[in-house]
Amino acid sequence: MDGLLAACGDPTNEEDRAILSGFTRWQKELGNPIPDINTENIERIIENNRNYSDEEKVDKLLLYYSKKQPKRGSLIPYDVNIDYPITFSNEWQEFFYLLSDLADKTIGVINVETRDSISIKPEGWKRIEWLKKIELADEKYNIEVEKIIKKINSIEAEIKEKASLKNRRWSSVLARKIRDLYLQGTIEKLEKKPEIDRRIILGLQIVSKTEDINFLSGRIGELAEF
Repeated sequence: MDGLLAACGDPTNEEDRAILSGFTRWQKELGNPIPDINTENIERIIENNRNYSDEEKVDKLLLYYSKKQPKRGSLIPYDVNIDYPITFSNEWQEFFYLLSDLADKTIGVINVETRDSISIKPEGWKRIEWLKKIELADEKYNIEVEKIIKKINSIEAEIKEKASLKNRRWSSVLARKIRDLYLQGTIEKLEKKPEIDRRIILGLQIVSKTEDINFLSGRIGELAEF
């Protein structure tokens, strides 16, 4: 955290502090470098991690503890006073509700064995495999997007170079060409998402089941909105 934030003691809000704690812990779990939190990105980090649904929080719980103990059938230790930020909960009581009432009694993906240990049920491991496929698809998609961006940048540079040779730096024709180039790049990105999802997550070339169609539609909708 940068000097200005540290000197001001921000954030003072306990919920925001828990979100930042969860964010930094997940960056470590994902193998990313220690993130810099500063006056420019702190609000964005907090808002991006504020509104997870209870089901999404349970997914994070499953992924976290499966990384800690990947051996199936094992008892996995937990500490509500330390672990609550991994689900972006603002206090230990919410974390225990997610753990006991929701993940154990309602959804049925874990067993709370003792006051400080859990085990993951078969349904939980099935859910984890699905979530890992989503992570893999997102990673593959990011690689493909980087390729598309590099191609766009290369073509744009070529268009501008040709225009400058003809003394047409920012003609309407040049502006339209660049606009169309970026539009085509956006279309390519949108097309890549269902292609990668089908191949990695669903394992299908033709999607016919309603739940699979809804899943793809949701993924495309989130990307299009972004």
